[in-house]
Amino acid sequence: MRKNEVSRILSWRQQGGSPPTKLIGRDSFPSDLLGRLEAEGHQVCFSKELDYEYPELVKTAYRRFCEGMKVAPEIAMIAVEKGLIQEGMEIISVGKWDTAVVLTPTRFKDFSELKISEVLCMPK
Repeated sequence: MRKNEVSRILSWRQQGGSPPTKLIGRDSFPSDLLGRLEAEGHQVCFSKELDYEYPELVKTAYRRFCEGMKVAPEIAMIAVEKGLIQEGMEIISVGKWDTAVVLTPTRFKDFSELKISEVLCMPK
């Protein structure tokens, strides 16, 4: 994959403890950082801005690796749903701050077609 083919996806989540139970929205994101990102031309979206289904059994299975492994496919599918990236485009998705995977995202309704082709990094 060439550098210019890599899409960057930003996901900001609560840190520490158990996974967040509420979705993150613009109201809980630092407004100065949001303004700077948007001024630089980044498209920023939040999980709270989209209704989607992510099967609990799938989330639990991914969490057996680590929380970031659950988040990386989730934010890639959110980006597809919001039209920020194309479905079927190979990307690098970063989940949390410690997990990165190469994947080909889909829409949530086509979740079984999502392909993770490589784990670049994740905690032990």
